[in-house]
Amino acid sequence: MGMRDRCTGGPYTAAVAPIEGDIVALSDGSIWIVKGCIHPPEGVVAIPRFVGGRRVKRAGESLAITRRFYRHYIRFVKEIGCEVPVLPWVDVKLYVSAYDRTLSIIRKAERGPEHVRRAVELIRLLKDACGLTCWLTGSALGLYPSSSRSPDVDLLCFDSADALSCLKRLRAEGLLRNLTPKSFLNEAFSVGEILHPNLLTLLATRRVTQGVFKGVKYTLRLVNCRRVERASGPYEITLLLNGTAILLRSGDYRFPAIYEAELLHPMAGVRKALLLTHRVRLTELPAGTVVLGTAVLHLKLGRGRYWVINFDLPPARIDALVLGQQLSSNQPVV
Repeated sequence: MGMRDRCTGGPYTAAVAPIEGDIVALSDGSIWIVKGCIHPPEGVVAIPRFVGGRRVKRAGESLAITRRFYRHYIRFVKEIGCEVPVLPWVDVKLYVSAYDRTLSIIRKAERGPEHVRRAVELIRLLKDACGLTCWLTGSALGLYPSSSRSPDVDLLCFDSADALSCLKRLRAEGLLRNLTPKSFLNEAFSVGEILHPNLLTLLATRRVTQGVFKGVKYTLRLVNCRRVERASGPYEITLLLNGTAILLRSGDYRFPAIYEAELLHPMAGVRKALLLTHRVRLTELPAGTVVLGTAVLHLKLGRGRYWVINFDLPPARIDALVLGQQLSSNQPVV
């Protein structure tokens, strides 16, 4: 089923083929964002983004709202290895394909707000220069209000083999620019639930998939779901481990990011690991980085046993990162 064939009106079934960033509306007026690559046939994994007339920005807050008001949607998905919100298709009032809605926005872009016009220009640039197919997500789709007077632009793109090198070339040519600490620090304080804002800012200013285009800040998520199977369940064991220390043996710019890694202190005699993250702010960590903190560990069976490690959501947390020879502690910098 091609992207343009996906449903944008009910009745809804698994044939909708959910993609990260699509929009789901329930009958109570709440708006949810589709998350991740894995969805059970009877529903879609999503988190609330606009509830009771208020936008929800932090992932931890979204899950807290789900546990309080939508507990009946929480279920264990063995391929994910934990409990997540799953919206049953029978409860979906409206499903909006972000890609299809972007096509409509592009046709009327000249009448849209400035940040949307710039987003459309960026989509066209990435298509022409890099061959990337990209589309809007978030508040730029116009289905819920932005929390900022100067909204950022969130784009999803299908990954390609030369995507990262092309983005670096556009940066070198001056068509895309790095974020500066000043331009990102306010955002770091508003969404910084996994790392200290100073560390979030340091990483954001180095990241190729975040930057500035014609005065508008953007974030790109280069989606590649074909790789997820090697990190997905079912798992033999799942545990929460304080004092987890891992060394990254590879980098990754894609979404979700999957890093080759190893435990510095082997568990159950197994050192080999993958770090799996759906956090944009944990992409583009360089090989050689050491991550320290409390993590969820899943023991994966297959061609050799290995751990799948996740720091994304509380009570998991990152206490410190070692980037090369520099220790970047997840504590306030005095």
